[in-house]
Amino acid sequence: GIEKPGSYSIIDNEYVFPYKTTVKATYLSNALRKVNDNSFEIDVADWFLHVINQEFTSVNRTTSFFPDYTGSDKYFYLLTFDKDIEVTDAPLKLNLENSMGTYTFNLVQNDKNKILITSYFVTKTNKVPVTDIADVEQMFNAVKSRKEFKIKFKIVN
Repeated sequence: GIEKPGSYSIIDNEYVFPYKTTVKATYLSNALRKVNDNSFEIDVADWFLHVINQEFTSVNRTTSFFPDYTGSDKYFYLLTFDKDIEVTDAPLKLNLENSMGTYTFNLVQNDKNKILITSYFVTKTNKVPVTDIADVEQMFNAVKSRKEFKIKFKIVN
């Protein structure tokens, strides 16, 4: 994971609901691990800290679900390397929309030496009725499925 803060600046900080805050930051990390001569992996565990109920289950639930808030959490990471790379293994793109909200995850190599990772979770309702309670579990499971993974890549000549 991320181990050392680099620099940061607060770009936007609103003091009126919905309290939008935008922060630009750089980090140093020891999450990069060499697998062999030109192959590496990055462990991104805990880079995406969306607010969800980790233990939620819809099994035997008879009441509606009331999210803590409506709004969104957005994470964007642009990884820049000093050499050209090729991603060899990474999670697939994920788009989910249901009665609770939206979750989108994408990892793309957008340049010869850059990887852009985006994770976007939107809660769009104050109440999910019990008839749609499986949507809450589906949403939380989707977010959890992208919480911990490794990006594998190799250096290209």
